[in-house]
Formats: sequence, C-alpha cells, structure tokens
Amino acid sequence: MWWMYGGLYKIQGTSTVIENMITSNINIRDTITAKEKSFIIQAAKEKEAMNRQLMEQKQQEEIIRKLDDLNTRLDSIIEAKANDLSKKSTQHIASRGNTDKNNAKFLLTPAVVDENYKGVKIELSPEHRDLAERIVMGEAGGEGFEGQVLVAQAIRDAMTTFGYSVPEVWKNLSYTKNINKKPSEEVKRAVSFVFDEGGSAVQHRIIYFYAPKIVKSKFHESQIFVIEYGGHRVFDRREK
Repeated sequence: MWWMYGGLYKIQGTSTVIENMITSNINIRDTITAKEKSFIIQAAKEKEAMNRQLMEQKQQEEIIRKLDDLNTRLDSIIEAKANDLSKKSTQHIASRGNTDKNNAKFLLTPAVVDENYKGVKIELSPEHRDLAERIVMGEAGGEGFEGQVLVAQAIRDAMTTFGYSVPEVWKNLSYTKNINKKPSEEVKRAVSFVFDEGGSAVQHRIIYFYAPKIVKSKFHESQIFVIEYGGHRVFDRREK
C-alpha cells in the first residue's frame, strides 16, 4: 500500500499492488510520469528485497541466540552430572570395595588377590604431587575414579618396590609424556586416596600397564597379569 504525505510517497506492500493503484487512481494516473512510475515500482521491489533480507537476518540471529542458550544449558547439565558422579564415586569407595584388617581400601576385584598386600601412605612434596597428578591425568584422565586410582597405585607400588621418587618412576618406567594437561579434581582425589589415605584399586601390587588397543607388548604379557580396566591391562612384576 502507499500514501502521499506532503508530496512524498511512503511505499509499502508489493510492486504489483502499487502498479494496480497507479493504474486505477485517476489522479495518479494522469499526473505521474513514466519515469516516476518506474521509480516507484523499482523502489517497491528494492524494499521488498530488503525486507526479506532483514527478516532472514533476524531469524538467523534468533536461531544463533537460541543455539547459544541451549549450548550453555547443556554444558551446565553435563558439568553438574559429572560433578555429581565424581562425588558419589568418592563417597561410596568403601561400600563398593573391600576392607582388610588394617582398613586398607580396595575398589576393584583383580584376577588374583594377594592377601598380604596392603596400601601404604606416602607423603609427597607439592612438586612430586603435581607430577603424580599429571601422570595420572595423562594416563587415565578419562577412565573414571577407579582407573585413575589404578595408575596412582602403580606409581606408589613402583616407589615402594624400587625406592624411586615420583620423577624416577615417570622416567624409568616410561609413563606418559603427556603431562601438560591440568589435572581434574577427580584425578586429584584419586592421588590423595592412594598417597594420603593408603587406598588402593586392587589388593595386589601393580607395577606395569599398557593399552592393548594402541600397542602390543610381549614384555607386559610376560609379567603377572592382575586386572584389565578401562583401556589398560595391568601387571605385577614377575620376580626372576
């Protein structure tokens, strides 16, 4: 539709509507020039195109806003669920595991149990604790609390068996070189469970582990198999 205000045209609607009104309105038909008519129709077409673009842009902006909102809400739900599962895992350690006469905690049932094995507490310096957490994060950051405790126990058992420090375990047993990732709170709790509380994943000494989906290892398979969990097969040292 269109109206005239003070000699100026305000154009709305389609060019077809304007075409019809120009043709049917005697006053307009008799006074408007062909050039003016052409301009009005072209202006209407351009405005139609701009209106469509504006609507499409607004729709795109609205879709993006809604997607951002959904992503934020999904991230919050996932983070809350992860924290909840992590807390439950820590809170129910004792109920899921075993406890020997010295109250040593075990989370998993191995292929073979060593009745004489018990976890010990080891005091770590801040630097060595940080390295232990980073090793666990690199080896088992995505394998849950039990998988992380397995790796932490392997570090501790190697320390007590060979007299190594954490850096020496890392170097001499060729653990992951990927220690740049910041340890998660779950990993920190796993390391604390092993070193500060004397907890263990299994009631058996463990020294070696490897990921069979990534590599093959005759050496590891020649040792004493203890457990397979997550992406690792875990072994004790076979004494010669």
